[in-house]
Amino acid sequence: MKIVYTHDGLMKSSSRLSRYYFEIVSRMVGKVDGLHVCKLFATNNYFKQLIKCLPLPFEPNTYHKRKIIEKLEHFNTYLNLRFRRYDLVHVTDDKSDALRWTRKPLVISIHDVVAEKYNISDERVKRAPRHELINLAAHIICISETTQADLLKIYNRVNPRNVSVIYPGSNEFNGSYENIYNFDYLLYVGSRRHAHKNFDGLLRAIAPILNNSKLKLICTGSSFTDDELTIIKNLDIYHSIVNVGYISDDALASLYHFAKLFICPSKYEGFADQILEAYANECPVCLSDIPAFHEIAGDTAAFFDPESEDAIRNCVQYILRTPNYAAELINRGNERKKLFSWDIAAQKTFEVYNRIVPARKRKSRY
Repeated sequence: MKIVYTHDGLMKSSSRLSRYYFEIVSRMVGKVDGLHVCKLFATNNYFKQLIKCLPLPFEPNTYHKRKIIEKLEHFNTYLNLRFRRYDLVHVTDDKSDALRWTRKPLVISIHDVVAEKYNISDERVKRAPRHELINLAAHIICISETTQADLLKIYNRVNPRNVSVIYPGSNEFNGSYENIYNFDYLLYVGSRRHAHKNFDGLLRAIAPILNNSKLKLICTGSSFTDDELTIIKNLDIYHSIVNVGYISDDALASLYHFAKLFICPSKYEGFADQILEAYANECPVCLSDIPAFHEIAGDTAAFFDPESEDAIRNCVQYILRTPNYAAELINRGNERKKLFSWDIAAQKTFEVYNRIVPARKRKSRY
């Protein structure tokens, strides 16, 4: 069996999407004959360790330089799909032009349908390739039952038999933790970009807690927007908010480990691998009462109504005031994370490939 992975989802130096494919592909290497990743330059920290990539011809530190690198990667994928011999293509991002370049079967992994569900004016919804890829893919891998159910409602042309649920794995941390902050904190990890993330609601809910204690809120990811800064200022919690930006996996693991709790107030998600990260690093978890989070966490998290600021506040306060309960959540999380295995995810992904590729082409050692 010969498999090609497109470059599209592997462009950033590190991202949750590229980590997902790294964990899958790294378990295919040496076990599947003819595996090829369309990655020309060493722009991704995970894949530059896994496959041979060219050093960057220049530092992509401006918009135009990044576009040049993207165009070269784009052309490299085009050449591979047009002229390489292979049996199927796993598309690593929904902006891929793979449909225009090949007639071989396509597999696509869908992590959520947030933009479609909430009518977000998002570039990826406006792009035709996403709709076409989903409707024409030989098989779709959804990372949760929630995502699968919502996808089948929105894309009603898709045959349910061509959709599988394969959960991502839990990433273990094998280093040593370093606590660089001398204060207690709550932890928020990931995007705050759209209203369904409910970050504003979180700020309003925990403002009284922050204002009446030495506790702080640490956020990762992009810089605060002007709107976020206005809310933070109006709530008088500027002194209690720390944005650490984009950090390494090791630094993130330490943030989880020393946090009083990890909190995710989203009103909708397809999955949240941050929950598994919290489990892996012994951090109590405080989550919105939504289907995807119950699917992931079961009884290993404290749940709250994301529409109620009082409920969010009470949930946080209960964990802070009840150390035994926090310790119990950590113990439950340690057990729950065992249900999410990258080895199982890779094996099930391989089984999807096997259902698509004729038996005579399946030579592998998996």
